[in-house]
Amino acid sequence: MRIAMKFGGTSVADGERIRHVASLVKGYENDEVVVTVSALSGVTDGLIDIAQRVSKNGKVSEVREFVSDLLKRHHETANDAIKDERIREEVIEEVDSLLEDLERILTGICYIGELTDRSLDYIVSFGERLSAPILSGALRDLGSDSIWMTGGEAGIITDDNFGSARPLPGVYERIRERVLPHLKERIPVVTG
Repeated sequence: MRIAMKFGGTSVADGERIRHVASLVKGYENDEVVVTVSALSGVTDGLIDIAQRVSKNGKVSEVREFVSDLLKRHHETANDAIKDERIREEVIEEVDSLLEDLERILTGICYIGELTDRSLDYIVSFGERLSAPILSGALRDLGSDSIWMTGGEAGIITDDNFGSARPLPGVYERIRERVLPHLKERIPVVTG
């Protein structure tokens, strides 16, 4: 059977909850499962808040503090969710790389003093992009093969109505082409 599961921010609020979600998903590993995961609880609101604030006040120090707090929270989450050191280190390396990108983008917003809907959508996407590798790593830690994918990597392409974009025609075929091949061998964890 093919199953799609969606876990919101409260379900993945911390490492213990992510590990619980991973164990629930693992129970369906004999089925074709795809998982969609949101940002950790409160992260999306934090991303919106920091982006709006620094676009007005230009304080790079606020960006550094915010990213440092996110790094600490996501490291703690990965440490609690993933017991295997090798898998955990891979996930933390991915999280660190994403946070470096986020810091550069937010710093750019500081200097430009402008926050477009497109930029805000991209900044908000980091919440899901930070939680997906942790959940995928927790699944691998429990013995299920898993891969994490961004919505774009999964084939989701939207119009340019930033802030309330809609999928473009043909998106479902692209999703089938990009996600279905994984279902026989592993559990895709897709941002969303």
